[in-house]
Amino acid sequence: MTRKDYVLIAEVLKNFKGDQGDVIDRDKMAFKLADALALENPRFDLCRFLIASGVWGGCDECGSKRRFVTGQGSWCEAHLPNWAKKIQSQISEIG
Repeated sequence: MTRKDYVLIAEVLKNFKGDQGDVIDRDKMAFKLADALALENPRFDLCRFLIASGVWGGCDECGSKRRFVTGQGSWCEAHLPNWAKKIQSQISEIG
């Protein structure tokens, strides 16, 4: 697959809505697809793909580039909650 293919797939996911109009189905599909694409291509950039597909966006507080993601939200360095700082080693850091 080429970069053009990955961009097309991400664009389709970004505009996908589930049966009830929610994005949960899209997020699950994006993660499963990203895992499969990463197995197919060792140079596949998971973070870049999830951002392009609309699954990961900006900081929940200010909208700037997020760096930390948990099931509870996503934040930039400046807005990482105190409770999250305590478990920072368990939080996914995305760049």
